[in-house]
Amino acid sequence: MSNRLEELHYQYKRYYLKKILRLVGILVVVSSILGIGYLLIQDENYIQKPQPQSKIIEKVDEIVILSITSPSTKDSRKAYSLDVSVDELEASVHKIKAKNTPKIEYKKVSKTKVLKKAEVKKKVITKPLVQEEVRTSFFTDAQADKSLDAWIEKYNKKRSYSTAIYIAKQYYFDEEYKQAGIWAKRANQLNRNKEEAWLFYAKSVYVLGNIPKAKRILNIYLQYKKSTKAELLLSEWSK
Repeated sequence: MSNRLEELHYQYKRYYLKKILRLVGILVVVSSILGIGYLLIQDENYIQKPQPQSKIIEKVDEIVILSITSPSTKDSRKAYSLDVSVDELEASVHKIKAKNTPKIEYKKVSKTKVLKKAEVKKKVITKPLVQEEVRTSFFTDAQADKSLDAWIEKYNKKRSYSTAIYIAKQYYFDEEYKQAGIWAKRANQLNRNKEEAWLFYAKSVYVLGNIPKAKRILNIYLQYKKSTKAELLLSEWSK
């Protein structure tokens, strides 16, 4: 079995090597054809160009002019010579240089500076702490003119959460915690979604000494609604 695998592996390597050599041979033949074609085109262009009748050898410091003269014969034939003046030669050299010298265009490149954005420092404006004035009532000045009995009478005529919670706050402020708890419970019965009624009800019961009941009130509220203030009160009362 192992010999068979080795034989197959050897045949695969041999096939792969032949395939590579074939590709290399094709590339060499194509490259040769392209090179021969390029040389033929260059030869044709070179043959079509007219050959100059005289050679001009240009040096840095001097110019050598070659004159073509016919050899003298015994028959006393006239010698033919090519005479070129220095001015005409310099003019022709300048023309040749102008044609062969590539034109160099100079462009002005303006440097642009990339300005970095200035770091903007955020100024933290601290407002001065203003001590709150101690108020004798939870109501506004307009509401404080009314007596607590007037607010209770208003509640009896038309029950509302806002009136009940205001009365509970005033009783709590006056340290009448039993009445504060009663009115906070009434406000809670009118609107169980309001956090303030639950808190004042629990705090009033807590101050009266019934700590387990106060905790139970807050736990009931936290069962169906999240309240950071209620959680803080529970943690404080659990110490």
